[in-house]
Amino acid sequence: NLAERNLEDFVVQQLEAIEPGLHLVERQLSTPDAGRLDLLCKDANGNYVVVELKRMQGKDQVVGQILRYMGWVREAYHAEKVRGIIIVGKKNQALSYAVMAAPDIQVKEFKVLID
Repeated sequence: NLAERNLEDFVVQQLEAIEPGLHLVERQLSTPDAGRLDLLCKDANGNYVVVELKRMQGKDQVVGQILRYMGWVREAYHAEKVRGIIIVGKKNQALSYAVMAAPDIQVKEFKVLID
């Protein structure tokens, strides 16, 4: 999907804006049984951060998806702490509620600004 790919390129260039110190480890990481992670990053403290991109409105199903990826990263990389960041065009209330119960997951909305 071209637009998804463009969004991914855009986000990769903005990692520092998403979170200071965030840097890319791997894009489109295929896992044997958990699916394909959009972006695997590390934060300023060296902890893994899974970044999942949703071009349109983010629905709460993405929370199950990113939890699955986070669990896989914990096991595959023997990582004690793994966080998730979901980046959406627009978050809905269901997604906000789901994330409230998952303290290691944040949701951020992207905005493309043209002056």
